[in-house]
Amino acid sequence: MDSVLFLRANGRTAKAPDHKVSTLMQVSVVRTQTHWLSRILTFVLSAWTALLLCSLINLFVLSPAGWDQSWYLYAAHRVMSGAQLNGPQLVEVDPPLVIWFSTIPVFLARLLHLDPLVMLKLVVLVMIAGSLLWSARILRAVFPAMSPGFLYLALSSLLSADIFLHGFDVGQREQILVILVVPYILSRVYGERSKLTFAELCAIGAIGGAAVCFKPHQVLILVALELFIAAWTRSLRQLARPDFLCAIVAILTYIAAVRLATPYFSAMVPVLLETYWAYGPYSALHLIEAKSRFNLILLLAIVIFLWRRRTLRFGVVSGAFLACSLAASIAFYIQHTGWTYHAYPFEAFLLLAVLWIILDLLFPYMAAWDIRSSFAVSTLLLALVLLVPVIIYRHHRAQYEAAHKPYVETIFAQCPPQTPVYLFSTSIDNFSVVLEHHLVWASRFAHLWMLPAILQNEIAEAGGPPPGKVLPAEVVAKLAALQRSETTEDFQRWKPAVVIVRQYQNSELRQNPNKLDFDPLAWFLRSPQFAAEWANYRLKTRHGDYDVYTRIP
Repeated sequence: MDSVLFLRANGRTAKAPDHKVSTLMQVSVVRTQTHWLSRILTFVLSAWTALLLCSLINLFVLSPAGWDQSWYLYAAHRVMSGAQLNGPQLVEVDPPLVIWFSTIPVFLARLLHLDPLVMLKLVVLVMIAGSLLWSARILRAVFPAMSPGFLYLALSSLLSADIFLHGFDVGQREQILVILVVPYILSRVYGERSKLTFAELCAIGAIGGAAVCFKPHQVLILVALELFIAAWTRSLRQLARPDFLCAIVAILTYIAAVRLATPYFSAMVPVLLETYWAYGPYSALHLIEAKSRFNLILLLAIVIFLWRRRTLRFGVVSGAFLACSLAASIAFYIQHTGWTYHAYPFEAFLLLAVLWIILDLLFPYMAAWDIRSSFAVSTLLLALVLLVPVIIYRHHRAQYEAAHKPYVETIFAQCPPQTPVYLFSTSIDNFSVVLEHHLVWASRFAHLWMLPAILQNEIAEAGGPPPGKVLPAEVVAKLAALQRSETTEDFQRWKPAVVIVRQYQNSELRQNPNKLDFDPLAWFLRSPQFAAEWANYRLKTRHGDYDVYTRIP
């Protein structure tokens, strides 16, 4: 039987020819498929956007304050009050850039009468927004015909990498590095196609160079990026572009500024080489095994990239992110610490590489999708649905933490503002309470970072297990005398009213695989000068591994 289509026009009914019937049916099927594809994409992208919104709220509103960041802000406050960095009142083991950067949120917090930790999060948010806007400018210049929906998807992938971390680590140097260096990567891989002005190229290069100065060994990221670009273009002409040259100038300028403004290279680096290895006891092989899941994903992504590199529309971007991820993983392994946030650049760039490969696969289907009101409505509804369990979890978590508050926080929180306090510990234990309650930290150091290496060598000399790095006996004696004398000077200067001594009994000494029993107070009391100063203190109470002392009026 012939296919028949009845058309009603002007009150009359007519029979359509068979070829027109077939054509109209095909158009109808295509429109139906396009409609359903658009609805599926809307739902998937709405869920993705809702997840990003919930992550932003969780990180920047509901997450607790980080201990490292609290110390950086406190150290920046001391610098702004006149203390010399790495001088007699303030010693920071990390390169100075993080302290200099932290003066920005401290200054703004003073100006606006806000909490410095809140201001740090706001500064990080502004940096993320600036990074995304600059990236959007580059992508629009390179792909002027890119649909708004696809541009949104590209930028949301960049945002996901900027916030791919634990809330406790917001504002860490690793996150700042990733935020600042992404526009530089896009500028480098697209070269002249980015159509940035000379001033923009200089600025983006200076920022990219400054980014790796937060974590100097992550300069491997820039090295890997340039090697990839040279291999991709089979040319070294890109090295003459202003963004690359300005990145090099920024790094050299930073090195010169550190040498001129602080004694970091002359006074700190030699001591760090002798002592800070105790905080990184894990071998590179151990860390590679610990990150086996991410290494497998990286390997698969590299295989897919090499297999499809000629057909990938954004192959230069995904390849650059893979190169950066590989370099960041090497930087993580040679640091030997195994701390989660140290691996953040490795994992963030890997996430970006995978997402941009997925973007390539989605590209043919994005033409059928456009940002409409239904997208905004579904995103809002999904965000509210996802946010409810997040808020409930955070509420219960806050109640639990209030009921099980660390003993250090409980004691320090009872002190009036401007009370000098101190904690004998090899790590930054709950330092946020010092910043939150406006207390005075009675030490130039954030913690006893020289002590683990000294103790491991002293115990080895007494017949104990060998240390991770054997130091000559005269070096160990010199470091021990330095630690005791500087701690004594700090007690004489600040006269802490409350001192907590953390006892290390049957527990690991700050990431040290060799379990050591250790009484820090007994170790310091070997110094007659410290013992004379300690005569002013009396034991008030004991709780678990913590002894609380108060100064005699």
